[in-house]
Order: sequence, then structure tokens, then C-alpha cells
Amino acid sequence: MNVRAARGAIVVPADEPARLHEATAKLLGAILERNAIAHDDLISILFTATEDLSSAFPAEAARRGSSSRRRAMPASSRLWASEKK
Repeated sequence: MNVRAARGAIVVPADEPARLHEATAKLLGAILERNAIAHDDLISILFTATEDLSSAFPAEAARRGSSSRRRAMPASSRLWASEKK
């Protein structure tokens, strides 16, 4: 089993839950894709946010995205692919 660490950051255009959720999904998708990490290989994710972002939590967006994709997508496709543009 390989263990790797990856990190990333993204700018959220406004402190609104929808914007924060969208940015979180975009960031996670990019991290997973660029590092060739499969959803099922994740063991931990640490989220931080600046003080100006208080309308929602990034982890909430990740949980929402993960649970809906796990039901809708086969295991081999779970890379938050729908957020890629």
C-alpha cells in the first residue's frame, strides 16, 4: 500500500454555501485527478478555511459530493468527475 500526501488551495468568490461547496468539489476533483488517487484509496482529508468563509464548511461539501457520487457512480469512476470543466 502506498501512502501519499497532497494539498491544494482554491479561491472562493463569495461566502455563500453554494459557492463554497462548488469550490470544494472542484478542488477535490483536481487533487484526485492530478495525483491519480481513487476515491476509495482516501483515508483522510484535512480541511481548513480562512476566517472570511463561515457560511458552510468544506468538509460538508466533500461529504455531500462523496455520498451522492458513491450511489450514482461505479467504484472505478469515483473521482468527482462531474465537477471537471
